[in-house]
Parts: sequence; C-alpha cells; structure tokens
Amino acid sequence: CEDGIEDNLDPMCVNVFNKAKDLAWEIKQLSKAEISNHVRKEKY
Repeated sequence: CEDGIEDNLDPMCVNVFNKAKDLAWEIKQLSKAEISNHVRKEKY
C-alpha cells in the first residue's frame, strides 16, 4: 500500500491504497484479538 501511495498516480488510486492500508490494519487487529481469545481459553 505504501508503494502505491508513494507512486501517487492519481487521487483515486491513492484513495484505494489508503483504504486497503486501513482495511489491512483492521484485519490485523481482528486476527490478534481472535488469537488472544484462543490463547486465553488455552485452545491455541
């Protein structure tokens, strides 16, 4: 995403890469929460 943002081809492309970056962060946080729950329940 960072490379696409830096390329700055046009505003719409930058917007798409920024959204992808935000969604990737959200997926990372969701995954960490799920793993944490499984570890807490001693299932991982």
